[in-house]
Formats: sequence, C-alpha cells, structure tokens
Amino acid sequence: MIYTEQLIPLGLILNELITNSIEHGFIGKQEGDIHFHLSSNTNKEIKIIIGDNGIGINNEKESFREGSIGIELVNIFVEQLNGTLNRIGTDGTVYELIFKQN
Repeated sequence: MIYTEQLIPLGLILNELITNSIEHGFIGKQEGDIHFHLSSNTNKEIKIIIGDNGIGINNEKESFREGSIGIELVNIFVEQLNGTLNRIGTDGTVYELIFKQN
C-alpha cells in the first residue's frame, strides 16, 4: 500500500515529467504519445516508466539532471521516496522511477 507521505511526492514527480513532455517533447511535431506503465513486484518495489516519443532531451547536456529547476525538484522528491530515477535511452524522453512501498 502506498501512503500519503509517498503519494504527494509521487504526484509531483509525475506532474513535472508529464508537463515537461507536453511543453518540450513535441516541438515541431504534429502529434505524439505520452506513455505510463506501473508495476510492482514481490519485494514491494514499485516501478514506473513514464515518457514520450517526442524530440528527446538536448544531447549537449552531460546529464538529464542538469540545468532544470523542475528536474532538480523531481530529484528531491525521488530522494523523499528513497527511490531512483534513471533516463532510459530510447526515442523521445523516457524515465524509470523505482521505489519501495512503505
């Protein structure tokens, strides 16, 4: 079961990543998809894959964690969940969030 202390940072993470996809992911494109996948395992880990098939992140930055207040906030919320956030190397921009249920 996920409790309120996990739902609030999780909601803020999802809001930021979806908003980033909408605002930045489809510049110059007529259409695109945002996808979301949620799973859990017997170790009480929750895994969320969220991303888009848009234009992707600018490759000039060394890391997806640099230069964005929004992503910095996402990282703070991921820490509150004692989780990990990784960018998956696919077309568009896709993130994998893993954390344990309380």
